[in-house]
Amino acid sequence: MTKKQQIEEPEKGFSFFHELGRVVIPNKIRPRFRDYLLKAGIEEVPYSLIGIIVVLALLFSSLFVVFSVVPNLEEIVLPDIGRELTLFETVGLIITNKVVYINFLNVFGYLFLALGVSLLLVFIAFYSFFEYRIYERTVSMEKVLPDFLRQVSQNLKAGLTLDRALWNSIDPSYKELSFEIRLMAKRVMVGEDLVSALFEFAKKYNSAELLRTFSLLAESNKSGSEMAHIVDNIVDSLEKNKVLEDEIRATSTAYTIFISLIVIAIIPLLFSIAYNLLGVLGSMTESFSAVGSVPNVNMPLNLGELNISFDPQLVQFFIIGAILVSSFTASMLVSVIRGGNFRGTLRYVVIYCPLSIIAYRLIFFFISNIFSSLFSAI
Repeated sequence: MTKKQQIEEPEKGFSFFHELGRVVIPNKIRPRFRDYLLKAGIEEVPYSLIGIIVVLALLFSSLFVVFSVVPNLEEIVLPDIGRELTLFETVGLIITNKVVYINFLNVFGYLFLALGVSLLLVFIAFYSFFEYRIYERTVSMEKVLPDFLRQVSQNLKAGLTLDRALWNSIDPSYKELSFEIRLMAKRVMVGEDLVSALFEFAKKYNSAELLRTFSLLAESNKSGSEMAHIVDNIVDSLEKNKVLEDEIRATSTAYTIFISLIVIAIIPLLFSIAYNLLGVLGSMTESFSAVGSVPNVNMPLNLGELNISFDPQLVQFFIIGAILVSSFTASMLVSVIRGGNFRGTLRYVVIYCPLSIIAYRLIFFFISNIFSSLFSAI
């Protein structure tokens, strides 16, 4: 078997999923979808992966219907006409039976709903992943932008034009920025104007630094200004902004620590105490109701009549949900404080959510032991 055949065989094996993925994404959306993936650093649209996800979603939805919906369907009862029915009579009675159509609508409706919910969850997961990856690429480009511009300035001072200075400044150490400059170079080489290419890259990412920098380069190159001097001024401005951002982050560290302490320690502690207090009050009401009321004695509050009871499993679900919501909210706040936007939320979610749940389990264990030792007689 040749090397070419070894490469072509996997493509043939995934041709069904590839075509299914192309069918799922409409033609009008494909160019925009590809541009969106390029922002995340993905050069080719993963049609095969999309097709596999659709098939898996349909499979899990079918299993849900088979094991959850089908056992609860209404039973089909055929009329008794006093003799054995023929095959055609049986089929005709089944087809004309109202229950058959009701069961079909139930199966189809739940299958469609389960498929829609599963695809929606997958879409939210992938969208969050791509948005976080775009955010990480943007931050990475902003970090290396001053060094890249210094090299561009040196090339300009050596007598190169702006386009040649940009292409010659491409270096593997700049990673994502080098990738974007290469794409820009390819568009210019096939006939696109350098100014329009610079403007397109400036508007591509949600970054004020990239927008200001490359828009200024485009306008300056269009007007014929001295590019080396302008690039040096841009570098000085970026470095001053970087110093100010570092100072702001340093002053906001106290707020970040306070929010983290609330989410990871205080909220789990309060929920643990509240849960155990409910258990103690429930035990107290049971004890007083068993004793009964004292004759000829008027008490301001009869604990036996309170009848405090709760579902422990339901309360635990509520506590876990509340902790997760609090962790997500804290992640958004910290993202705004540290980065100035919500796009870094996912980075803190993967930290706060597991830590808060683990902290709640540990604190709940210790608080339960303390309460059991203090109120063991109740």
